Amino acid sequence: MRTIITHFWDTLSTKAYPVTKGTMRVPISLEPFTLSREEYENLNKNLLLVISAARKLAEHYFTDQDLQTIFSLNAAEVGLIEASKDEPFVGIVRADLFYGAQPKLVELNTDFPDGFFMHDVTAQTIQDLLPAHYETNSNAALFQRLLESAGVSKQDHIFIGYDKGRKFIDEFALTQRTLEGQGWKRVSYGAIEDLEYRDGVFYWNDEPVQVIRRGVETSKMRANTELLANITRAQRDSGLKVINNFKMRLLGHKSLLAALWDTRFEKYMSDEELGAVKSLVPETLKLETAGLEKISIEKDGWVLKPSDLTEGEGVVIGSACSATEWSASIEEALKNPRAWLLQRKADIPKDTFSLFNAETGETHSSEMSYDLDPHIVLFRDHAEMGNMLVRFSPSEILNVMKGGGLTYAFVGVE
Repeated sequence: MRTIITHFWDTLSTKAYPVTKGTMRVPISLEPFTLSREEYENLNKNLLLVISAARKLAEHYFTDQDLQTIFSLNAAEVGLIEASKDEPFVGIVRADLFYGAQPKLVELNTDFPDGFFMHDVTAQTIQDLLPAHYETNSNAALFQRLLESAGVSKQDHIFIGYDKGRKFIDEFALTQRTLEGQGWKRVSYGAIEDLEYRDGVFYWNDEPVQVIRRGVETSKMRANTELLANITRAQRDSGLKVINNFKMRLLGHKSLLAALWDTRFEKYMSDEELGAVKSLVPETLKLETAGLEKISIEKDGWVLKPSDLTEGEGVVIGSACSATEWSASIEEALKNPRAWLLQRKADIPKDTFSLFNAETGETHSSEMSYDLDPHIVLFRDHAEMGNMLVRFSPSEILNVMKGGGLTYAFVGVE
């Protein structure tokens, strides 16, 4: 095992960590998950149907007052999203779901699903250790097709912009390396706040930028009103393309899941899409419309979530707290009920994961909660699934940056 782990990290440090060279590591289990071809096809079908339904509701946001009310967007984002209403939903999505006997989709991350290219490299490095009859899709290949379908020329200057102060920037350097390897001639990365704006055009090192690959969440940008206004102007005046444009924010806003469950909006979905929603998405309600007396009694069956936060922040799991703590959380959330959701608690699967300790040379195994997080690339007229991240954690709130780890799921080839 030590030999395999050493080889794995030597390979990964070179390929996936262009900046830190692997000195900053997250726990990775080399034990992959496997899905049969039938399981994968069923998941792919239902997940893409839910994505299709979500796109339809998000498009109707601009004309349906009831949808605007249920979203209750942060005031700083309303104008930004309105300005992008004529843009297509194009970019990267990560679907977070609990993959058990009854898979349940609990969140869509569309703002900036981080690690997109790093997950590609890590999954491939694990796959190289597996028998030949397992496969996974390539994120890099999908992204190349996405840029080409969006009309990005090999001569266009692509700028990969992250938020200033971010310390771990390997993903952005890796994106540059990958795109250059695919033939794009001019690719740069840096803090998006450091771009220069002149006469409708953004510049990086005095070179005009035609494409921004956004590597920062909207919530971390919305206070910078000047930057956001300039992005909007550059899109209008010089045709600047933004990958994961701000309209994508609608697809990832947690309130969209409540809209998918709201009978008022069933008219926008096909019967097949509605069936996939009911099957894959747990019942989700806006706090202001929920029957709180019943929810207080049945607290173990619900999760309280803020509609506008990320990385598990603010999530309260009813079964993990006392009745007093649950009531206090509900009472606090009711001070701003439009900003909170209640979601039926999905069964969180558990499995045994083994991690190697480089200091002791020993492998430690323990049972942990996990989820399955497929990456999905949205093209103008369809969507395709990329590789499938698996996160595990001793906590039911699954976040790699908060003590968890990761591996990947592969599809068996018959």
